[in-house]
Amino acid sequence: PGTNIQGARNVLAVMLEPGTSRSSIRFTLKPLAAIARRRNAYELMEVALRICRHHEISMDEVLPLDEAVPLPPFDGSLPPLFENLMANSEGYVFLRTIRDGEAHFLVNSAFERSIVSVREMQQAWKSSQVEINALFTHPEDLQSVYRMIGQLYRQCQEDVVAQAQCERPVRVYDRLAGSYSFFDVSGRLLVDWDGRIVTSVVEMLPQPEMLPQPAGADGAAAAPVHTTAPVQGQPPLALLVPTDSLGAAVPTVPAVPLPSRADSGAAPEPEPLSPATP
Repeated sequence: PGTNIQGARNVLAVMLEPGTSRSSIRFTLKPLAAIARRRNAYELMEVALRICRHHEISMDEVLPLDEAVPLPPFDGSLPPLFENLMANSEGYVFLRTIRDGEAHFLVNSAFERSIVSVREMQQAWKSSQVEINALFTHPEDLQSVYRMIGQLYRQCQEDVVAQAQCERPVRVYDRLAGSYSFFDVSGRLLVDWDGRIVTSVVEMLPQPEMLPQPAGADGAAAAPVHTTAPVQGQPPLALLVPTDSLGAAVPTVPAVPLPSRADSGAAPEPEPLSPATP
Protein backbone atom coordinates (compact mmCIF):
# COMPACT_ATOMS: atom_id res chain seq x y z
CA PRO A 1 0.00 0.00 0.00
CA GLY A 2 1.37 3.35 -0.99
CA THR A 3 4.72 3.82 -2.72
CA ASN A 4 6.61 5.41 0.17
CA ILE A 5 6.30 5.50 3.95
CA GLN A 6 3.83 8.40 4.02
CA GLY A 7 1.59 6.80 1.41
CA ALA A 8 1.74 3.48 3.25
CA ARG A 9 0.74 5.09 6.55
CA ASN A 10 -2.27 6.79 5.01
CA VAL A 11 -3.47 3.61 3.32
CA LEU A 12 -2.88 1.53 6.46
CA ALA A 13 -4.92 3.97 8.55
CA VAL A 14 -7.95 3.06 6.43
CA MET A 15 -7.15 -0.64 6.15
CA LEU A 16 -6.88 -0.96 9.94
CA GLU A 17 -10.29 0.56 10.68
CA PRO A 18 -12.52 -1.68 12.86
CA GLY A 19 -13.98 -4.67 11.05
CA THR A 20 -11.02 -5.61 8.85
CA SER A 21 -10.42 -9.37 8.90
CA ARG A 22 -7.19 -10.90 10.17
CA SER A 23 -6.50 -12.46 6.77
CA SER A 24 -6.85 -9.09 5.01
CA ILE A 25 -4.38 -7.55 7.45
CA ARG A 26 -1.93 -10.40 6.82
CA PHE A 27 -2.26 -10.11 3.03
CA THR A 28 -1.65 -6.36 3.32
CA LEU A 29 1.43 -6.78 5.49
CA LYS A 30 3.07 -9.46 3.31
CA PRO A 31 4.00 -7.15 0.41
CA LEU A 32 4.75 -4.34 2.87
CA ALA A 33 7.28 -6.44 4.78
CA ALA A 34 8.73 -7.89 1.57
CA ILE A 35 9.32 -4.38 0.24
CA ALA A 36 10.93 -3.36 3.54
CA ARG A 37 13.27 -6.37 3.48
CA ARG A 38 14.23 -5.89 -0.17
CA ARG A 39 14.94 -2.17 0.30
CA ASN A 40 16.37 -2.24 3.84
CA ALA A 41 13.58 0.13 4.88
CA TYR A 42 13.80 -0.04 8.67
CA GLU A 43 10.96 2.38 9.39
CA LEU A 44 8.60 0.48 7.10
CA MET A 45 9.58 -2.84 8.66
CA GLU A 46 8.94 -1.41 12.13
CA VAL A 47 5.43 -0.37 11.04
CA ALA A 48 4.76 -3.94 9.88
CA LEU A 49 6.12 -5.38 13.15
CA ARG A 50 3.97 -3.09 15.31
CA ILE A 51 0.82 -4.00 13.39
CA CYS A 52 1.66 -7.71 13.69
CA ARG A 53 2.09 -7.43 17.47
CA HIS A 54 -1.06 -5.35 17.85
CA HIS A 55 -3.17 -7.90 15.97
CA GLU A 56 -1.35 -10.99 17.30
CA ILE A 57 -0.10 -12.06 13.90
CA SER A 58 3.15 -14.02 13.83
CA MET A 59 5.86 -12.38 11.75
CA ASP A 60 6.51 -15.83 10.26
CA GLU A 61 3.07 -15.59 8.63
CA VAL A 62 3.98 -12.27 7.08
CA LEU A 63 7.64 -12.67 6.19
CA PRO A 64 8.95 -16.26 6.08
CA LEU A 65 12.71 -16.43 6.26
CA ASP A 66 12.88 -18.35 3.01
CA GLU A 67 10.06 -18.74 0.50
CA ALA A 68 10.23 -22.37 -0.59
CA VAL A 69 9.32 -21.85 -4.26
CA PRO A 70 10.75 -18.94 -6.27
CA LEU A 71 8.24 -16.87 -8.19
CA PRO A 72 8.26 -17.11 -11.97
CA PRO A 73 9.87 -14.05 -13.57
CA PHE A 74 7.48 -11.26 -14.51
CA ASP A 75 6.85 -11.41 -18.27
CA GLY A 76 4.16 -8.72 -18.48
CA SER A 77 1.25 -11.16 -18.46
CA LEU A 78 -1.73 -10.13 -16.33
CA PRO A 79 -4.91 -11.68 -14.93
CA PRO A 80 -7.58 -11.63 -17.71
CA LEU A 81 -9.74 -8.96 -16.03
CA PHE A 82 -6.80 -6.61 -15.63
CA GLU A 83 -5.47 -7.28 -19.12
CA ASN A 84 -8.89 -6.49 -20.59
CA LEU A 85 -9.10 -3.26 -18.60
CA MET A 86 -5.65 -2.15 -19.75
CA ALA A 87 -6.54 -2.86 -23.39
CA ASN A 88 -10.14 -1.63 -23.59
CA SER A 89 -10.69 1.09 -20.99
CA GLU A 90 -12.07 4.38 -22.30
CA GLY A 91 -10.13 6.21 -19.63
CA TYR A 92 -6.66 6.35 -18.12
CA VAL A 93 -5.28 3.22 -16.46
CA PHE A 94 -2.17 2.40 -14.47
CA LEU A 95 -1.25 -0.91 -12.88
CA ARG A 96 1.28 -2.00 -10.29
CA THR A 97 2.22 -5.56 -9.48
CA ILE A 98 4.38 -6.36 -6.45
CA ARG A 99 6.21 -9.68 -6.53
CA ASP A 100 8.15 -10.56 -3.37
CA GLY A 101 8.68 -6.85 -2.72
CA GLU A 102 9.67 -5.84 -6.26
CA ALA A 103 7.32 -3.48 -8.11
CA HIS A 104 6.52 -3.34 -11.82
CA PHE A 105 4.35 -0.64 -13.41
CA LEU A 106 2.22 -0.70 -16.57
CA VAL A 107 0.00 2.02 -18.04
CA ASN A 108 -2.24 2.33 -21.07
CA SER A 109 -1.33 4.68 -23.90
CA ALA A 110 -3.71 7.43 -22.75
CA PHE A 111 -2.11 7.51 -19.29
CA GLU A 112 1.42 7.50 -20.71
CA ARG A 113 0.58 10.33 -23.09
CA SER A 114 -1.39 12.66 -20.81
CA ILE A 115 -0.66 11.86 -17.16
CA VAL A 116 2.67 10.23 -16.18
CA SER A 117 5.02 7.83 -17.96
CA VAL A 118 6.07 4.41 -16.69
CA ARG A 119 9.64 5.69 -16.53
CA GLU A 120 8.64 8.52 -14.18
CA MET A 121 6.69 6.12 -11.96
CA GLN A 122 9.66 3.77 -11.73
CA GLN A 123 11.91 6.70 -10.84
CA ALA A 124 9.52 7.84 -8.11
CA TRP A 125 9.36 4.30 -6.74
CA LYS A 126 13.14 3.96 -6.65
CA SER A 127 13.67 7.36 -5.03
CA SER A 128 10.96 6.89 -2.35
CA GLN A 129 10.74 10.67 -2.12
CA VAL A 130 7.31 11.13 -3.69
CA GLU A 131 4.22 8.96 -3.39
CA ILE A 132 3.28 8.09 -6.96
CA ASN A 133 -0.35 9.21 -6.74
CA ALA A 134 0.95 12.65 -5.70
CA LEU A 135 2.62 13.02 -9.10
CA PHE A 136 -0.72 13.74 -10.74
CA THR A 137 -3.45 13.98 -8.08
CA HIS A 138 -4.49 17.35 -6.62
CA PRO A 139 -3.17 17.52 -3.01
CA GLU A 140 -6.67 18.18 -1.64
CA ASP A 141 -7.92 14.94 -3.27
CA LEU A 142 -5.09 12.64 -2.21
CA GLN A 143 -6.84 11.47 0.94
CA SER A 144 -9.81 10.33 -1.14
CA VAL A 145 -7.45 8.21 -3.24
CA TYR A 146 -5.72 6.77 -0.16
CA ARG A 147 -9.13 5.86 1.29
CA MET A 148 -10.05 3.99 -1.88
CA ILE A 149 -6.77 2.05 -1.81
CA GLY A 150 -7.26 1.30 1.88
CA GLN A 151 -10.74 -0.06 1.12
CA LEU A 152 -9.22 -2.38 -1.50
CA TYR A 153 -6.80 -3.82 1.05
CA ARG A 154 -9.58 -4.18 3.63
CA GLN A 155 -11.31 -6.57 1.23
CA CYS A 156 -8.29 -8.48 -0.05
CA GLN A 157 -8.54 -12.26 -0.07
CA GLU A 158 -6.50 -14.67 -2.16
CA ASP A 159 -7.74 -15.14 -5.74
CA VAL A 160 -10.66 -12.71 -5.22
CA VAL A 161 -10.73 -9.36 -7.04
CA ALA A 162 -11.47 -6.53 -4.59
CA GLN A 163 -13.11 -3.38 -5.96
CA ALA A 164 -13.57 0.15 -4.62
CA GLN A 165 -13.95 3.69 -5.92
CA CYS A 166 -13.41 7.22 -4.70
CA GLU A 167 -16.52 8.70 -3.14
CA ARG A 168 -16.28 11.90 -5.17
CA PRO A 169 -14.57 13.04 -8.38
CA VAL A 170 -10.82 13.49 -8.15
CA ARG A 171 -8.79 16.25 -9.78
CA VAL A 172 -6.00 14.81 -11.94
CA TYR A 173 -3.38 16.87 -13.74
CA ASP A 174 -3.50 16.46 -17.51
CA ARG A 175 -0.11 17.49 -18.85
CA LEU A 176 -1.39 17.91 -22.40
CA ALA A 177 -4.11 20.31 -21.29
CA GLY A 178 -1.83 21.93 -18.72
CA SER A 179 -4.55 21.89 -16.04
CA TYR A 180 -6.53 19.68 -13.69
CA SER A 181 -9.68 17.85 -14.80
CA PHE A 182 -12.22 15.88 -12.78
CA PHE A 183 -12.19 12.09 -13.00
CA ASP A 184 -14.18 9.23 -11.51
CA VAL A 185 -11.50 7.01 -9.99
CA SER A 186 -11.88 3.31 -9.18
CA GLY A 187 -9.51 0.50 -8.30
CA ARG A 188 -9.22 -3.27 -8.30
CA LEU A 189 -6.81 -5.49 -6.41
CA LEU A 190 -5.90 -9.19 -6.63
CA VAL A 191 -3.77 -11.23 -4.22
CA ASP A 192 -2.03 -14.35 -5.51
CA TRP A 193 0.60 -16.84 -4.36
CA ASP A 194 -0.46 -16.46 -0.70
CA GLY A 195 0.17 -12.72 -0.83
CA ARG A 196 3.56 -12.85 -2.54
CA ILE A 197 2.02 -11.28 -5.64
CA VAL A 198 -0.33 -8.31 -5.28
CA THR A 199 -1.64 -6.66 -8.45
CA SER A 200 -3.62 -3.43 -8.31
CA VAL A 201 -5.06 -1.33 -11.12
CA VAL A 202 -6.54 2.17 -11.03
CA GLU A 203 -8.90 3.40 -13.73
CA MET A 204 -9.66 7.10 -14.14
CA LEU A 205 -12.69 7.93 -16.27
CA PRO A 206 -13.12 11.57 -17.33
CA GLN A 207 -16.38 13.12 -16.26
CA PRO A 208 -18.74 13.84 -19.18
CA GLU A 209 -18.00 17.56 -19.29
CA MET A 210 -14.31 17.26 -18.22
CA LEU A 211 -14.79 20.17 -15.83
CA PRO A 212 -11.61 22.28 -15.70
CA GLN A 213 -10.07 23.87 -12.67
CA PRO A 214 -11.66 27.28 -11.89
CA ALA A 215 -9.81 30.05 -13.71
CA GLY A 216 -7.81 32.65 -11.86
CA ALA A 217 -8.26 36.40 -12.10
CA ASP A 218 -6.20 36.51 -15.30
CA GLY A 219 -8.31 33.80 -16.93
CA ALA A 220 -5.63 31.12 -16.59
CA ALA A 221 -6.26 27.78 -14.91
CA ALA A 222 -5.69 27.91 -11.19
CA ALA A 223 -2.16 26.96 -10.23
CA PRO A 224 -1.66 23.69 -8.32
CA VAL A 225 -1.24 24.26 -4.61
CA HIS A 226 1.81 23.05 -2.66
CA THR A 227 3.70 21.89 -5.74
CA THR A 228 6.88 22.73 -7.52
CA ALA A 229 6.55 24.76 -10.69
CA PRO A 230 5.91 22.83 -13.92
CA VAL A 231 9.05 22.28 -15.96
CA GLN A 232 8.99 22.17 -19.77
CA GLY A 233 5.29 21.41 -19.87
CA GLN A 234 5.49 18.49 -17.47
CA PRO A 235 2.92 18.04 -14.67
CA PRO A 236 3.90 19.53 -11.32
CA LEU A 237 5.77 17.24 -8.97
CA ALA A 238 3.89 17.17 -5.65
CA LEU A 239 5.99 17.58 -2.54
CA LEU A 240 5.83 15.04 0.27
CA VAL A 241 5.86 17.70 2.99
CA PRO A 242 4.96 21.09 1.49
CA THR A 243 6.07 24.21 3.36
CA ASP A 244 4.59 27.65 3.63
CA SER A 245 6.48 30.90 3.05
CA LEU A 246 8.04 30.66 6.51
CA GLY A 247 9.25 27.10 5.99
CA ALA A 248 6.66 25.51 8.29
CA ALA A 249 5.28 22.14 7.27
CA VAL A 250 1.83 22.20 5.68
CA PRO A 251 0.15 18.81 6.10
CA THR A 252 -1.78 17.62 3.05
CA VAL A 253 -3.44 14.68 4.82
CA PRO A 254 -4.60 14.08 8.40
CA ALA A 255 -2.40 12.44 10.99
CA VAL A 256 -2.44 8.66 10.73
CA PRO A 257 -3.50 6.63 13.81
CA LEU A 258 -1.40 3.45 13.63
CA PRO A 259 -0.75 1.16 16.61
CA SER A 260 1.69 2.91 18.92
CA ARG A 261 4.85 1.35 20.31
CA ALA A 262 3.18 1.23 23.72
CA ASP A 263 0.21 -0.66 22.28
CA SER A 264 2.49 -3.19 20.60
CA GLY A 265 4.60 -3.77 23.72
CA ALA A 266 7.72 -2.51 21.96
CA ALA A 267 10.62 -0.86 23.73
CA PRO A 268 10.98 2.93 23.56
CA GLU A 269 12.07 4.04 20.13
CA PRO A 270 15.88 4.39 19.78
CA GLU A 271 17.60 7.18 17.97
CA PRO A 272 17.59 6.40 14.23
CA LEU A 273 20.90 5.15 12.89
CA SER A 274 20.23 6.19 9.30
CA PRO A 275 17.47 7.54 7.07
CA ALA A 276 14.71 4.98 6.85
CA THR A 277 12.66 5.63 3.78
CA PRO A 278 11.46 2.57 1.86
